[in-house]
Amino acid sequence: MSADVKYLFKLNYRNHRKIVVIDGVIGYTGGMNLGQEYIDGGKRFPSWRDTHLRITGQAVAELEKLFALRWFEDEHEDLLDDRHLPPAQIGDPDGQVLTQLVAHTIEDPWEAGRRAHMIAISQARRTVFVQSPYFVPDPGIYDAMINAALSGVDLRFMMTGLIDKKLPFWAAQTYYEPLLRAGAHVYLYEAGFFHAKTIAVDSQICAVGTMNMDIRSLRLHKELMLWIFDAGLTRQLEAIFERDLLHCREMTMADIRSVSRWQRFRNSFARLFSSEI
Repeated sequence: MSADVKYLFKLNYRNHRKIVVIDGVIGYTGGMNLGQEYIDGGKRFPSWRDTHLRITGQAVAELEKLFALRWFEDEHEDLLDDRHLPPAQIGDPDGQVLTQLVAHTIEDPWEAGRRAHMIAISQARRTVFVQSPYFVPDPGIYDAMINAALSGVDLRFMMTGLIDKKLPFWAAQTYYEPLLRAGAHVYLYEAGFFHAKTIAVDSQICAVGTMNMDIRSLRLHKELMLWIFDAGLTRQLEAIFERDLLHCREMTMADIRSVSRWQRFRNSFARLFSSEI
């Protein structure tokens, strides 16, 4: 296989992770890209809504490891040495927050990021709040969401209501009706472009990261989600979700029924492009 063919074969894959590590002791990750338009919305949007995390402690080493592995793939330089890694910390574990970095790539046969979402949603007992700019889920996550809603869990999904890419926005509309019939709630954020990727479950555990709720992100891209096992921080994320609702329009069955035949055809046609490759 020629180099050009290999390159074309990899066009579907991309590194979608967002990682900043400073002196091995401070880390940043979440949805934010580097660029002015990802702060104020630029010329296309009135604002940009995102969620990002600043972390310290041993979890920073996990971020640095992912960066170092990707750097080695491209530059063949090993960054995993004492010059860059954070020093081992000794302290009171009761004063720290338990976290777990879940990352996956196309090479991961278990698709860890996708499965973590499936498990969290399937084990929910009271609430599941999910945010993602796009919604073209794989069957496993989609079924987990429907099952949770059918079991009485208050499942709420929020995505962007302002379009940057038409095809995934149209495809997302084909997934609304079964969710609404199962008892879930779907919200479209309309104050600006919505780019956050978060999930909060039962006011106990939550995650913030880079993984969109679309099949390409779930199966093809390099992604990461930082899971946080802390009730206080989870409630903070839920409170942010509630504030975001002030800028949302909730989808209803009346909205579904108002879609024209042409729009239904267009949306279904767009969904074809979301099939697994």
